[in-house]
Order: sequence, then C-alpha cells, then structure tokens
Amino acid sequence: MKNSTFKKETCSNTNLDVNSCTLRVVHDINNILMPALNAIELIKDKIYKFDANISSELNIIELCIKDTVSILNNSKKSVKEIYNKNDIVNIKKIIEDSILITKSKYSQNILVEKQLEKDLNVLGNSTELREVFVNIINNAVDSMSGKEVVIKVNSYREQDYIVVKVEDCGLGIGSDNIDKIFTPFFTTKKSKGTGIGLSICKDIIDKHRGEIFVESEKYIGTSFIIKLPAVEKELITNENIENNYIRDKGLKILVIDDNINIRFIVASLAKKVFNAEVKECTPESAEEEIEKNNYSILISDFLMPINGVELCNKIKSRFKDIYFCIMTGCVELINDKDKDNVDYILKKPIDIKQLEEMKNEYIKINRLDIKEM
Repeated sequence: MKNSTFKKETCSNTNLDVNSCTLRVVHDINNILMPALNAIELIKDKIYKFDANISSELNIIELCIKDTVSILNNSKKSVKEIYNKNDIVNIKKIIEDSILITKSKYSQNILVEKQLEKDLNVLGNSTELREVFVNIINNAVDSMSGKEVVIKVNSYREQDYIVVKVEDCGLGIGSDNIDKIFTPFFTTKKSKGTGIGLSICKDIIDKHRGEIFVESEKYIGTSFIIKLPAVEKELITNENIENNYIRDKGLKILVIDDNINIRFIVASLAKKVFNAEVKECTPESAEEEIEKNNYSILISDFLMPINGVELCNKIKSRFKDIYFCIMTGCVELINDKDKDNVDYILKKPIDIKQLEEMKNEYIKINRLDIKEM
C-alpha cells in the first residue's frame, strides 16, 4: 500500500515537473519570438509603400512565427481545449497563405493553379487548418519528380459544406497503399518522409467535424478532397468599433516590462493602435512613474522580478480607475483569485489584432462615444 502511494506521488510530482518545465520553455520562447514578430509588423508598415514584394515575404515569416507560437501554446493544453476555441476562418485566405508558405519548396517548373471562391467561412483553428493545406501541397510537390506539372487547388460550396480539392499529376499512389496513407508512420517516401503528416491532417479535419478523402491512380496523379462544415455569413458578427482609433488626447498608456526589447515593441504597437501617448518603464520604477503621470491604461508583464499581479494589486489599491492589462505566455499560471483586479489579459506574442481587441473592450467598459473620436 505504501509502495503504491509512493508511486502515485512520484508520478504526480513528475507530471508537475514536466508541466512546469513546459510552461517555462513556452514562456521563454514566446519572449524570444515576440520582439521578432512585432518588429515585422512595424517594418511592414514602413516598407509597404516602397516594395510590396518584400512586404509579401515578411508576411510568410510572420505567418510561420505565429504558427510556431500557436503550436507551442497548444502544447500546454489538452486536445479538448485546443479544438473548443474556434474562430471564424476564411478558407480562401488559409489556402492562399499555405501556397505562399510552400512557395520556396517548389521550383519554376511547378505551377499552382487556384480557383477559390471568396466568401467561404468555417469555424476552426487557423493554424491547424493551414497545417493541413501546407502538408498536402508539400506532398503534391514531392510527388512530381521534377517534371513540369500543375497543382490545382479549388474551393467551393456544396450544400452545408465547404469543399477544397487539391490535385496533382505526380506519381500517384498504388491501390495497395491507398487505404494506409492516413495511418501514422506509414510513408511511401522512404528516407524523405516520417509518415505522420497525413495522419495529423486527418486528425485535424476530424476534430473540425469534417472529412478528408483521397483519390489516386498510379503514375497519373492524386486528388485530396476536404469537406468542412460551412458557417453562414449572417452568423458572422464583427463590431465596427475595431476600425475606430481612440483620439482622446488625455489618454496615456504605460508599458511595464523588465525586458527592454519587449517594452519598446509593445509601446510602439500600442501607440499605433491607440493613437495615444505611450511611455515605457521597468517594474522597479513603475510606481514612481504612475505617481508623476495620470495614466489611463497600464500594460505589464506577468513574470518579472516584481510579479505582475502583485504590482496590479498594489497599484489598484491606490489608483482604482486605472485599466490594468497583464501580458503573459502562460495564462495557466494566473489563478482565478489573482485575476480579480486584472482588467485584461494579453497572450504573448502580442500583435496588433490583440491590442485592437483590448482597445475595443476598453471602449465598451468606459462607454466612450466613438463618434466623437
């Protein structure tokens, strides 16, 4: 009995150590990637007028970093948590992004033809769905053997489903292997492949309540057909307030972080989104800075020498009207009790979209008159 209890405790402690280690690694990598991602957003704004091609290449880098972060963050969660958080996803945009990401893999003798309907939307996880199409396009490229060929990508509405068809005229799959291609670790690429790509694709599509099929003929080519439940356009309700900028000259924002790079980048993005005066400081000098100036919004990191939540409680006890936001890559570390005084949580890496959502929430809470801004 003692031995059994000891084993359970050891196992439990091991799991805690692994979870803590995972959270720490995710937090540290988020901190490394966040300045890079935010810097790309700022650079894109500056160079777009002069060179749209460079801006397009930066989009690819930005997408890859965002997907890396999303996969990292998902490593902390259960499968149920990952797939319960669905957004409205435009399939045309997802496919176009996937073609851009895979562009460097195929040479000039491979042409990708696309016929994509515009208003095709599904409920889903954009990172996961993009992973599906990147995987399938890469497989199509691998099957070409260097000859001059065409990959066709079509999307259309079929009753209550969005259908995406990816066709290639490559080597094809033999009838003896066609039923095995979604089996984990099965591959016909020998040393080139791991055999997990298509099994991951099937898992993702299944979780999105969709279906994936394959049709193939040896030496003729292969078609992958994906069906996902459609979302009616009328169900999509995005508020127009996200397009309005705060122009209240009295609004001041303070960014607090012990990392100078993150501090600078977040302050730059906040200034762009809020169109307000934005300053930055270390956690040690935060209280002194707040006493000198009448700040409306504070954006503070969570894991600092001074804990972000403790700083929030301290400041809120003296300045109750301040809107306090916490930045973190590990929301799990903030318990419900600690969230009492926190007005908003920004998940790292922070981007313009998140700050715009925070701005909209701030507007709602403070009942600001949008028309006067």
